[in-house]
Amino acid sequence: MTRRFASGVRPGGNTCGTCRSFEADPQRIEAMLPGLTVLGSAYASVAADDGMCLRHDTYHSRRLSCADFAPVEA
Repeated sequence: MTRRFASGVRPGGNTCGTCRSFEADPQRIEAMLPGLTVLGSAYASVAADDGMCLRHDTYHSRRLSCADFAPVEA
């Protein structure tokens, strides 16, 4: 099993939260994960650092990082 994500900041601050593939908008997350509202909400305070990686189709903290980081275009 390959470990895809690493905890902590990569050189240059390249974390998932600053990657173009990371979606943190609660409304969009709830649309992508329709069953999420049964458990709570993407607006909940416990989800503050979480989002969807659109590249890997995973839900996780913005503080993680991976080798597929791509900066958000200005």
